[in-house]
Amino acid sequence: MVFSLPTNATLWHTPPDIMSRREISNQALRNIYLPLELLLEKYGFDGRTCVLRSICEAAHSPFHHEEMNFLEEVVHSVLT
Repeated sequence: MVFSLPTNATLWHTPPDIMSRREISNQALRNIYLPLELLLEKYGFDGRTCVLRSICEAAHSPFHHEEMNFLEEVVHSVLT
């Protein structure tokens, strides 16, 4: 493995410019939810409210059954 070591003492005190896993995950979800909101708004729905309600409903009563098809698995993964 190759590590980038600091060359002077000031580099020890500045935090690295790395996004945490949570920030990366949040950004990825934002990249999914915002276009979904826009799509729903295009068809006359309140996109943000629909997406938030779908997230809450999926968390409240998740679909767990033996024979989930691919689309169900994707929706479940995105909403939970």
